[in-house]
Amino acid sequence: MDGSTPIFAYGAAALLGVVSHVAYFNRSEHHLHAVRYMQLYLLAYATAVFILARTASEASASPSPFPSPHHLAAAAKPAASLLATHLLGLYASLLTYRATPLHPLHAFPGPFLARLTSFYLPLHVLHRVPNKPSTPNNPSKHTKLIPQAHKTLAALHARHGPIVRVGTAELSVADPAAVPLVYGAGSSCTKAPWYDNDRPLTSMHTARDRGYHDARRKVWGRAFAAGGKVLAGYERRVGARVEGLVGGLREAMGGKVGGKAGEGEGEKKEGVDAREWFAWFAYDVMGELAFGKGFGCVEGGKGHWAIGLLEEGMRPMGFMLPPWAFRTLAAIPGVAAGYWKFINYCSDQLEERMKTKPEDPDIMSALIEPVKDKQLSDRELRMLQADSRLIIVAGRYPKPTNPLTLIPLPSPATPPPAPSPTSSTTSPPRRTTKPPSSPSSAHTCPTPPPKPPRRSPPHRTLLTLPHLNALIAETLRLHPPVPSALQRLTPPAGLTLPSGTHIPGNTVVWCPAYVIGRSPAAYVEPDEFCPERWYNDDDDNDDDDNDEERKEGKKGKGKKGWVRDAKAYAPFGLGTYACVGKPLAMMELRMVVAGVVAAFEVGLAEGEDGAELLGGSADHFTLGCGRLRLCFRERERERGGGK
Repeated sequence: MDGSTPIFAYGAAALLGVVSHVAYFNRSEHHLHAVRYMQLYLLAYATAVFILARTASEASASPSPFPSPHHLAAAAKPAASLLATHLLGLYASLLTYRATPLHPLHAFPGPFLARLTSFYLPLHVLHRVPNKPSTPNNPSKHTKLIPQAHKTLAALHARHGPIVRVGTAELSVADPAAVPLVYGAGSSCTKAPWYDNDRPLTSMHTARDRGYHDARRKVWGRAFAAGGKVLAGYERRVGARVEGLVGGLREAMGGKVGGKAGEGEGEKKEGVDAREWFAWFAYDVMGELAFGKGFGCVEGGKGHWAIGLLEEGMRPMGFMLPPWAFRTLAAIPGVAAGYWKFINYCSDQLEERMKTKPEDPDIMSALIEPVKDKQLSDRELRMLQADSRLIIVAGRYPKPTNPLTLIPLPSPATPPPAPSPTSSTTSPPRRTTKPPSSPSSAHTCPTPPPKPPRRSPPHRTLLTLPHLNALIAETLRLHPPVPSALQRLTPPAGLTLPSGTHIPGNTVVWCPAYVIGRSPAAYVEPDEFCPERWYNDDDDNDDDDNDEERKEGKKGKGKKGWVRDAKAYAPFGLGTYACVGKPLAMMELRMVVAGVVAAFEVGLAEGEDGAELLGGSADHFTLGCGRLRLCFRERERERGGGK
């Protein structure tokens, strides 16, 4: 059979591969059709087998119009050879184009392998970290691999400069001045193909069509109208959930490890996993605002099965697979079963929510309003299903799932208590220390008897507390909720950066927030945790002890000048695609930090050094915090205006 296949057939197959790349695959987007292309190639292979077998059957003067099994088996090999030759021609053309000056991104620096394939990042995002936090008495001997694309990108930028080619058509741009151009209100960039991963479900967040997105954003905007009755209603609900969290932490700290009298009898000296508790709180809040009821995580002291499915579904996003590969894997039966089970759960909750009318409006009230009292089309139903999932996912970040927003980790030498948010609004701590870099047994669980908690102020008061707001801002700078890639597509005419560098059209670009948050071009001493850099001049009432520091330009009044480029700070995004729920997110952050710190003095648990939180947080598109064990001791009731 091999000898009977004309040599020109192989040449034609290879030529057809080259032509298919140049004339078709190298033009426009094809990620939505990857599975269809595979099916077509399988069909082409089966057709070639049939034709070759039929030809051989006719040559043998077989009376049957159908080739025999013998002829079909004999035709399989030459048909496979023809298909392989075709693919060889296609990929030879593809790789030649990507690796040579023919490609518009050829001049940009980056690893050579990244020029050839967009699987470069997926092959390098995994980092080995300890499987559990090391302690002096129990050093960690086990490790695990987790995706940390933000750290991979940081290493690439340190090696190659501010603009790095990280894929065949992808650029990572760590230039603070580029942030408003890529993401700002006047940006001509649009959402990249990555946002099609959830198709056919399309939420406001994943909508690539600007008109559709803007129309949905107007609907969403009604649910977050700053200063309106809606946010006031949210504040009451969030406040109740904060009280529930305080009660849950009090109960969690109250019973496990016994001890001698005077040594904190009944108190958990190993602390609690703050990551879990704050995540449960965030999910309960967003469940209530989405479906009219929480998930019961804080009350039960454990996660909800649907949340587990959501977390599981987020993990593959950390590998930064090309959209076509992501969608192909998701199309394999069983691979995305958990994801669709969560979608079905959201659909059931949505259906139940649509049958009820809450006493206080919630987010779903605004989303349902345009379609209530009507028969939903399939498109409208998918839209609401996608948006209900979006509420839960977006509500998880950048919420108090990050324990760093709760307390600046004290240095091993001096373990000060967390500042109370009810203290003076203009008297910050003298110095906010960086998180410790080594284990310390100095921070053990506090053991005095519990006292009744103090309530935190209302949100309107929290808005005026400079150190609280600066603490949150500084945390989001160093630990942004989306640390690596908010992907955008440059317009056909391209994009010219302030540096004069021109990025060709139809290029996927992103500005990694983790890298830019540590850029000396945007911040003085960018690796230092210093909330004071966010003070306004009138927020700082430091006494004259800091005059010498001001003269040296180290930590001047309000740290003026420590933020060199404020436009580079965009934890909630910028422009048209900025997070519409920012008012709620900031309110929730302020309230939970203030509420917990008002009720407790917070410290590191015995043997905890913060290493897993700082080094073991995963990048699943959104930041998945590593474990952090904290102790919560009830504050003593204020008497006479003081402690």
